Amino acid sequence: HWFNTMMAAHLPPSSRLTEATAAMQGVYSRQKTSSGAAWAVPGVPVIYDGNDPDAAEVIRARAEELGSPAYEVKRSDTEVLRNTSAGIDFAFRNEYYKDMVFSIPFIAKYQVMNSALALKTIEVLQNVISVSMDQIHVGIAGTRWQGRMETVLPGVIVDGAHNEDGVEKFVETAEHFQKECPLTLLFSAVDDKDYTDMIHTICSRITFRQVVVTSVGGYRQVPAERFAKLFTEAGASSVEVVEDVEKAFGRALEVKGDDGMLFCVGSLYLVASSPPNLRAAATSAASVCWTPSRAETRKFDENQQEFTNSC
Repeated sequence: HWFNTMMAAHLPPSSRLTEATAAMQGVYSRQKTSSGAAWAVPGVPVIYDGNDPDAAEVIRARAEELGSPAYEVKRSDTEVLRNTSAGIDFAFRNEYYKDMVFSIPFIAKYQVMNSALALKTIEVLQNVISVSMDQIHVGIAGTRWQGRMETVLPGVIVDGAHNEDGVEKFVETAEHFQKECPLTLLFSAVDDKDYTDMIHTICSRITFRQVVVTSVGGYRQVPAERFAKLFTEAGASSVEVVEDVEKAFGRALEVKGDDGMLFCVGSLYLVASSPPNLRAAATSAASVCWTPSRAETRKFDENQQEFTNSC
């Protein structure tokens, strides 16, 4: 996703790489089993997240079996230099990028690893897809990923975290920012998710100025009063029930004030229910307009065809 959206930031719409093309290039991470390594294509480079030793071993073995060059990226290859509500600045340290600093519009540290994988992919494919350093910086700074620790307005973050790993990543991020400013939480979930454990995990590590709970998900919705009871039992000091999603967002935004941060968490339904005017405003503010020249369009098409032929 990172590679695709980075390229989309400066390549013509008619020629943007699809997820399928990215898959053909072997850009994968966090594969957990040997069956998960079945994606590899003989002879095609594999760029992977090597932080999980067991998964990395499977990926390396599969790549070697297929004669595919393998390139490992680990957290130790990066250094976070700044992590604020505006985003993250980090250095990617290798022979190609030296100690170059990149800026991403995300506040969650796991996005540093995702962007490092995309940067490594561009390095590996430098003779196939011609991308300048300036274009890389513009692309990575302009990457958008809706619903994944997405900053939609200053100090307002929406995240579709609804499983154990997603909630852990949210808590990790919120822990960092609760040292700097008061946090407000807008929460909802659907009935087939383990929202009880989610709430306990959140409250065990984060203190909120206020929690606002609401209901989403149609026939899968859970009464907001149920969430309020669980948050209170888990130790939240101030919990408010607002059944209507848009009104709940408005109330949470009001509580956030000018000095705090608001996290909207618990369900993709909640992310999708963000008021249309909010997302429209955020999208308008974040838009990057670029018109490619005919030469740039032709060059990309030629490179993409060359890569397809080599596969």
